[in-house]
Amino acid sequence: MLNFDTILPSENDGNRRDPEYLYSSLENTVAALRNVHQELENLKHVQMENERLNRYLSRRLAIYHLGDFATLPPEILLRIFRDALPPPWLLSGTKTLLPNPLDVAWVDLRTKLSILAVCKSWNRVGTELLYERVTLRRILHLSVFVRALEGREGLGALVRHLNVDCFVPHGDSRLYGMETERILKLCPTLSHIGVSPPFWIPGLPCLLPPMSSTITSLEFSRGFPYSTILPFLVELSHNLKSLVLSLPAVDDQHPVLTFDKLEILTHLLEAYGATLTSLRLPWTSREFHVQPLLDRCPLLESLTLHEDAAKSVHHQTVKFIDVFCVENPRTESLKARFPRLRRYRNLAFMASMFRDLPFPVEKEPQAEDSEAEAAAAGDPNEDEPESTKIQGEEELFKVLESLPEMLEFMDPRSVHGLATDNFGEFHWGQEDISQRGSDYDSDECSYSESDAITVSEYPADLDDAVRADGEDWEIGHDEAIELFYSTREN
Repeated sequence: MLNFDTILPSENDGNRRDPEYLYSSLENTVAALRNVHQELENLKHVQMENERLNRYLSRRLAIYHLGDFATLPPEILLRIFRDALPPPWLLSGTKTLLPNPLDVAWVDLRTKLSILAVCKSWNRVGTELLYERVTLRRILHLSVFVRALEGREGLGALVRHLNVDCFVPHGDSRLYGMETERILKLCPTLSHIGVSPPFWIPGLPCLLPPMSSTITSLEFSRGFPYSTILPFLVELSHNLKSLVLSLPAVDDQHPVLTFDKLEILTHLLEAYGATLTSLRLPWTSREFHVQPLLDRCPLLESLTLHEDAAKSVHHQTVKFIDVFCVENPRTESLKARFPRLRRYRNLAFMASMFRDLPFPVEKEPQAEDSEAEAAAAGDPNEDEPESTKIQGEEELFKVLESLPEMLEFMDPRSVHGLATDNFGEFHWGQEDISQRGSDYDSDECSYSESDAITVSEYPADLDDAVRADGEDWEIGHDEAIELFYSTREN
């Protein structure tokens, strides 16, 4: 505000009648008025701009609608998000021991959690993604997962694929059986169950609940007792479409199993190969004869073999072959032994941990009749089978080339691992077991309440797991929940 008292001289001022002083005072007054005028003009300009923006905003709000990306149906968003995640074949082949930010499972989990945080519509779709494939890798995660399913209605129906890969210490076997039973009851649409603990203590009771008839896929690691697996094979044999296990030698008393719907069987059950279209035998001994098994699979299309087995076998319908070897075989030999062969890949031995390496989709598949005629006639112009690097599989081979680094975090006792099954070779004492408890039981949990923790749940001394009255000490559900959150706070 302009104050003239500070510009004009007072009555007692001796220079009041001095012309020069009066002229200077007038100049100051003019300059001050000019500044006031400029400020008023700026204020008027701001007011006009504000009114213009308000009018523009009002018009935009009147015609505003959500963008196309925000109005996509949930099923379309679900397909887009799934393409942004690591493929299932890569996740199924990695069993990590230690949390690692570059691990495939952690990348998958971080991506899903990022989708949840975008908006409400994406959160609903992201929740389905997060819970449809769940991996529990610590014994405490079972209780926390049960609490999550019971605390929010509808979550259990989202779970389709469940892997329970946690190590079970002494004192937790009863909790393990109790919580797995509750999980199966809370997940009515479950179709796959995998039980792949990194190590199972010999003699420890193994309690698994009865499984629903909706289960069509089972996976058990090499260390899991076969005596526990057998009842589930008998119960679910008519529904199973996929089965992964290490099959031991059996005697005449072994029950006869009929797998009516089986499509993929990692370790082949010789008697049920008539319906197989995909067969994987990555590791075979010299005494193991592969050709009689192939003869029992008349519909076979995809074959995975070890180098020794691939040198002499033959088949009339096989189209895709993966071989774990160093040198490429002769093309003439392949054509003679596999007349319908379309794709051949030479892969490193480390790639054998991935069960479902994808083949590219045929761009122009031949008709069955013409293909059969060409195979029967031995057409000399038929394309040579491709080997090793296949067009469109650059990303796949980038993954395979990084396997040496990935193996640093792999569990050697995965279902295709080469670790020994003879537990007696380890000779672990009580002190060794208590130290290894935290090493084997520390990994991520694939759901939203999972923060990696590195506190051992194993007793400091094995004798502490037995009470004074001789009864085994067992942890309960509430104790497991309390222990989980107390370790997170610490």
